[in-house]
Amino acid sequence: MFNRISQHLGVPTDAPTSEQAREAAAELSARAREGYGQAREGLEQALSSVRSQIVRHPARSLAAALALGAMVGWFIKRR
Repeated sequence: MFNRISQHLGVPTDAPTSEQAREAAAELSARAREGYGQAREGLEQALSSVRSQIVRHPARSLAAALALGAMVGWFIKRR
C-alpha cells in the first residue's frame, strides 16, 4: 500500500522518508489549489453570464426554469 501511495506522490521508493512524503504532499496540494482557483474563476464567469442573460431576457428565463422544473418533477415522480 505504501508503495502505491509513494508512487502516486512521486516519492522515490528506495528511501521513502516522512520529509520526502511531506514535500510531495505539499506540492500536490499547491497544484490542487491552483486548479481550484482556475475552476472558480470559470464558474464566476459562467454565473455572471447567466445573470446577464436573465436580466436581458426575463420571460425566456422564466420559461426555461419552468420547463426544467417540470422535467425534474416528472423524473422524480417516475421513480
